[in-house]
Amino acid sequence: MGYLQNEIDEAIGKKWRIIITVITALVAGYIILALVGSFWPFSTVKNVVQKLTSAEYIISNYEWFYDMKGQIDATASKARIAKGSPEESGIRMVAESMIQEYNARSRMTTRTLWKAKDLPYQIESGVE
Repeated sequence: MGYLQNEIDEAIGKKWRIIITVITALVAGYIILALVGSFWPFSTVKNVVQKLTSAEYIISNYEWFYDMKGQIDATASKARIAKGSPEESGIRMVAESMIQEYNARSRMTTRTLWKAKDLPYQIESGVE
């Protein structure tokens, strides 16, 4: 027997060394099979990666940011047009809500993977 086996046998006993070795081998075998066979927990990771890199997800995120930026700009223009009218505060509240939603999604890692580089990372709030 090797020196390490003798030391382990003296510390915990031969019976426990064999049990720990068998358990370690089973766990290692499961991990190898899970990696090769793509079943739990690695199947979950595979599904997440497939969803994040699907064409539909990429295009919908890309379009969402462009659409929201356009809506924010249009709502800001409406607020400038309505300046001094009773509707101005309502329009500004809507714009602020849209800005906060844009900024929140912009901070999400999975959303910004596919965000166009010509769009701002965050939009300044109009609230003073």
